[in-house]
Amino acid sequence: MRTKLVIKSDSLPRLGQARRPVRRRGSALVYGAVCMFALAGFAALAVDWGRVQLAKSELQSAADAASRYAAAGLQNDINGASAAYGNAAAVAAQNKADGQTISFRQNEDVELGVWTSATKTFVPTGNLNIANAVRVTMRCTSARGNPVPMSFLSVFGKKTSDVTASSIAMIDFSAALGGAGMGRYEYFIPATSNPWLSGMPSGAKANNGNPHNNPDYAGSNYVDDGISKLWDIGSAILNTSFTGRGTGDDILNLDVSQSNWSQWGNYSTKKGSPIQAGSITVAPGSTVTFDGVNGGANNDSSSAKYSGDGNVADVQSNYKGDENGISDIKAPMNSVIGVFLGADKPNKGGAPDELDFSTAAKRDYTTLAPELKQPFFIGDGRTSGGEVQRVVVPAGATRMFIGTMDSYEWNNNVGGFFVTAHATGRIVTVR
Repeated sequence: MRTKLVIKSDSLPRLGQARRPVRRRGSALVYGAVCMFALAGFAALAVDWGRVQLAKSELQSAADAASRYAAAGLQNDINGASAAYGNAAAVAAQNKADGQTISFRQNEDVELGVWTSATKTFVPTGNLNIANAVRVTMRCTSARGNPVPMSFLSVFGKKTSDVTASSIAMIDFSAALGGAGMGRYEYFIPATSNPWLSGMPSGAKANNGNPHNNPDYAGSNYVDDGISKLWDIGSAILNTSFTGRGTGDDILNLDVSQSNWSQWGNYSTKKGSPIQAGSITVAPGSTVTFDGVNGGANNDSSSAKYSGDGNVADVQSNYKGDENGISDIKAPMNSVIGVFLGADKPNKGGAPDELDFSTAAKRDYTTLAPELKQPFFIGDGRTSGGEVQRVVVPAGATRMFIGTMDSYEWNNNVGGFFVTAHATGRIVTVR
């Protein structure tokens, strides 16, 4: 008996029908892990790389601003210390990178040097007489304790990233003025210089009727070229041709008996008249800075001399107020002050309002725009933080005079100041 083999059609695989996949448990987890790892890598590139680039951009902006501001103060010095350092530090303090304060060390992060345009090279130098550029470097690094923290890259073991940015800026006097000392001019200001005699003819008086009945008289107008000097101060001979900057030591060491204007040698004919600053460009709208203010003065020969900022504990006004068409001022006794005049005598027309420098905050200006015939505080030419103070030349100005502050009777004051000034050159970011 034969057995019939019966094959049911539904038990055969149909044409084109795929076999059912074999299940392999756990493979999805592997794929998921790989994908997550890849996504973390992309996130690290997108987020952490972006964060680093943003920090670098912020550092670069800060470095550019700091180098330009530093270059503006490059030629300003007190006893050989350039204001470029203080200017750069001021910018660093006002900026942040990655939301945190920029670590800044003046001695490490500011370099004075010479930029040569032809070769586009920067060579550091400590010689302020030849330095024309400043390189500033801003850092967010582990060594400074402020690196940029990483979010996703920390998974791969990189928890922080160091970021730095540098900028070089130079100051160019060639288009603006030029002259000796890269456009810097040094003047000697006797403490007997009465600003209210500025621009007045010989014989004019100031402080007539003061308590000691001893007014100051204008002498012949003296225009100091600011370049070379031959000073004969009583028995003290100071013969100096300036190619650099004075220290004022000779003035500080003068015998206090050299007190009256008649004993100022070559300055005797000018009596109480302040010097007119010559050579320097006085162009309305331009900026003038007063750099190395060295020396000392006092209205009392028995006391120590005060620096350019004067006796800040003794703020005075002119005894006669507005005088000879020049406005009054509130400023520390024996401080250095200046005034801009036009071509006419100042007593033609009225005086502007007075300026008040009675407080440290008011003396700490960074930019000042005085009016014509309006005395302004110069001091040592810097803020308390070391920034260069900039004075904008007013409309109509053709002359600038520099004197000292007293209330009356300048003619018996002692001492004097070396004041270096320059019109700010063109600032250029070169790298």
